[in-house]
Amino acid sequence: MTDFQQKLLRLVSEYPGITDRHLTDIIFGKDKHQSQVNQEANLLCNRDLLERKRRPNGRIGNYIVPAPIGVTSRM
Repeated sequence: MTDFQQKLLRLVSEYPGITDRHLTDIIFGKDKHQSQVNQEANLLCNRDLLERKRRPNGRIGNYIVPAPIGVTSRM
């Protein structure tokens, strides 16, 4: 796992439901495009480390997928 992916997972664990836009603002700044965060979040989702689901406001939020029983860390 890359340092960037670990950083994304750390931020999502601190801020469950955080959007790609907010992750981008924290990591790169408000004037940057969110495509890199989006691509990495989708990769983490495909690896069952992250869940991406629509929040009540219609935006997609990122959530940590709980580790299986007996696994202490997946980062």
